[in-house]
Amino acid sequence: MKNILITGAAGFIGANLSRKITKLKIIPHLIVHNNSNLWRINDIIPNCILHRVDISNKRSIKQIIKKIEPDLTYHLASYGVYPNQNNFETMMVTNALGTFNLLEAIETYSESSKFLNMGSSFEYGNKIKPIKKTDTLEPNTLYGLSKSTQSLLVDYFAQRKKLSVVTVRIFGAYGKYESKGRLVMDILLSIIRDKKLIINSPKSKRDFIHIDDIISCIILASKKRFNNEIINVGNGKEYSVKDVLDICEQIFNTKLKISYISKQREFDKMHGKGYANIHETQKLLKWTPKIPLAMGLIETHNWLKENISLYDFR
Repeated sequence: MKNILITGAAGFIGANLSRKITKLKIIPHLIVHNNSNLWRINDIIPNCILHRVDISNKRSIKQIIKKIEPDLTYHLASYGVYPNQNNFETMMVTNALGTFNLLEAIETYSESSKFLNMGSSFEYGNKIKPIKKTDTLEPNTLYGLSKSTQSLLVDYFAQRKKLSVVTVRIFGAYGKYESKGRLVMDILLSIIRDKKLIINSPKSKRDFIHIDDIISCIILASKKRFNNEIINVGNGKEYSVKDVLDICEQIFNTKLKISYISKQREFDKMHGKGYANIHETQKLLKWTPKIPLAMGLIETHNWLKENISLYDFR
């Protein structure tokens, strides 16, 4: 594969993917926002080609795609997954308009490029059964709405120009290089720093999947030539926030100092739930997640202790 492009390369999943690609002795093109903090990828930048550009800027993104002519595009740029990313206009500009600009540019200058689109479990909304890729999209958050719009745009371009497209819908990602403000990282930071932990929705449930399992699935998916395929990427198991707290107390032999507050996000107000049906993913890619939650928590904890300086000012 000659030219690999990764958008959102400074983000949690984007940075882990970028790091994995460079370990394969490939020099990827990385697109990061003009204002992105590069703390996750600073050490690998010499092994990459970095482009600072806002994907909502049509002219700029066309110029870059024309120059690169990517053979494979990992579209991971996104806004809205963190609690402080709550501006709906920015969600739509980034997730919808930015995706449109990128696809239009690829259609014009690199039509043969494989295109992997990063979707989200939030597109499905609350479900009471394991979520299949064919389940109706019923987003109950603004972020989920914006990501559903993004998926529809990808579907439109795939049908119109027969681009090789696959959308991977990620469930509860966690692991190394995750930001503060997310459950697992906040729990582990509170353990290492012996600080009080703030929890706002102990009943909310997630399908937690380790970042290494996500990256392995993404890379496998990108090696195939799909015709607008949807792939759910999760562990296929559901844990409540309280379950994760209890597991951490047990495996780290500690008693967490927890402060429960009433402020909740849209998804959590409805005691958000939903976990992936991964049978089709396993069959399609010959892939299965290898890292159980307890093992993933221990791995992330050990990594965090060695890299705690990355979080000193975050």
